[in-house]
Amino acid sequence: MDMDAQSYAKASELFQREALRLDELGHHEQIPNLYAYFEQDKRQYIIQEYIDGNNLAQELQLYGPFHEAKWCSCSGIWCRFWSLSIVIT
Repeated sequence: MDMDAQSYAKASELFQREALRLDELGHHEQIPNLYAYFEQDKRQYIIQEYIDGNNLAQELQLYGPFHEAKWCSCSGIWCRFWSLSIVIT
């Protein structure tokens, strides 16, 4: 799928912005550290710390849907992330 120049420029700008936010948040114990991000051949890459464990699909399969307390504990950091996104934007 080829993007026109304007769409690519916007996608690149958004990628850079989100990578910077990830870098800011990477110092939180529940978010992997961001080691690097770059673009090559019109593809965007993020290199983050590997954290051993289950992904969300595996957690849901093992334990079923999250109850409210579990969701709130997991989503709190993302709520702060999106709040930061709104404030910075």
